[in-house]
Amino acid sequence: MFTVEAQKAAEVSRALRSPEGRYEIGQTMLEPFREGRDYVSIGRKLFAVDHVQPGAPMWYDKDPQFSAYTIAKYGGARRVEVKGTRVELEPFPIAVLVRIPVLEVAVRRFNILDREQVRARAEMAEQEDVEVLTALGNGTDTSAALTASSTVYPVTPQTCASTTIARTDLANLFAQIEQYDANVENLLFHAKDYKDIRGWTGTDFDPVTRRELLKTGYMGDLWGSAIRISKKQTVGRVTACAAPEFLGVISVRIDLDQMDAPLSELLQYGWVFYQYIGVAQLTSVGSCYLTVTR
Repeated sequence: MFTVEAQKAAEVSRALRSPEGRYEIGQTMLEPFREGRDYVSIGRKLFAVDHVQPGAPMWYDKDPQFSAYTIAKYGGARRVEVKGTRVELEPFPIAVLVRIPVLEVAVRRFNILDREQVRARAEMAEQEDVEVLTALGNGTDTSAALTASSTVYPVTPQTCASTTIARTDLANLFAQIEQYDANVENLLFHAKDYKDIRGWTGTDFDPVTRRELLKTGYMGDLWGSAIRISKKQTVGRVTACAAPEFLGVISVRIDLDQMDAPLSELLQYGWVFYQYIGVAQLTSVGSCYLTVTR
């Protein structure tokens, strides 16, 4: 019994034997004209990703903080009572419904079924990044437990009053995180702010030139930190992020999945794409941002 893949391979092989078949295959390989590249997720490069097992709670414990002291010859050590802080996340769903009329499949010069599924996954990634950047951009009381994706610990703002982003501005931004013995792993720009970096010399910045890497939003390295561009980043803000273990978490209850959702009476194909996640920044010292006044 032939599998679906074997049947498709046989059909392609049969089509390649005639000029008409080769023309038909060529037409289906055409890509639609697009306004820009498909969105590529950066949120999972900023936050640690934790795939939670079924039934397991979304609990995360913060490292207890205390200090050592020098004591006199006959003195006693200070008593430190350690109490850990537990954070519990409340997951939320992200979903998109895609429906395509049967006629659209017949008249398009590209495979609209495959294309729309790719687009749907990109839209899901974009919405996930909105939640991650919200966690990086908003602050509340540090003593409050996290109960939703919009509840986060405050970041440390740095303000730049210059009209362009200079090396000294970013050096001060790095120092805000590195003073806590954490390294800056990612710098997040909007394209309108990244244009300032393009004016730097080659000795100031190590750009990535491979087209495949540029299409993912990874532009190069600065002092060991990856520079990334996202259209979801706020214009006029440059966000510095420590390594994920010093910053926050994307807790995944259900990762990106799909189910068929056709509308047969209207002759429409359909799918529902969905995921169930929780997002939170867990430490206030893991990120800071630079505000550019133009």
